[in-house]
Amino acid sequence: TAGGGSGLRAAGGAGGGGTDEGNPLLSSTSRLRGYARPSDSADDADDDDAGEGVADGRASAGAHGGAGDDDAEHTCQFCGRHDPAFDDETLDMHFWRDCPMLMACTMCDQVVEISFLREHLLSECENAAAPAEARKIVEGTCPLCKEAVPDVDEAWTNHLLVHKCKDNPREVVP
Repeated sequence: TAGGGSGLRAAGGAGGGGTDEGNPLLSSTSRLRGYARPSDSADDADDDDAGEGVADGRASAGAHGGAGDDDAEHTCQFCGRHDPAFDDETLDMHFWRDCPMLMACTMCDQVVEISFLREHLLSECENAAAPAEARKIVEGTCPLCKEAVPDVDEAWTNHLLVHKCKDNPREVVP
């Protein structure tokens, strides 16, 4: 499928080295690091691995950062959102809950790029019913709104971030 472009589909992240460590399910065919649900949930306020300053998936201002921080470490590789409070943990939470380029697969809960959902269901999803679910998604269309979207990074970025897909439940944050 699509190659160059913005680099949104690159597995493992842009820069930031070592961000895949501790994250299960890194797949050679996936264009996104696979994530199991983080140990803390939005509805569960226990202190397992929640981290300080994380509420509703976003880090509180001033938790981390400084004038000399590397921008790549604090920028989502998918939607481009920059937040000085992003670190490995808060980025994981952003991926899981907030990134408008991503969604949780309804069949296995793995977070995948919206543009890659059909391929995920066909080749990676461990749920036996996934291939039948994939056949419901017409190739070349958004799995959320069913609008035609060419399979190139720029088109998906425009559809999800600029034109703001009408059926994407995740809000685009500048």
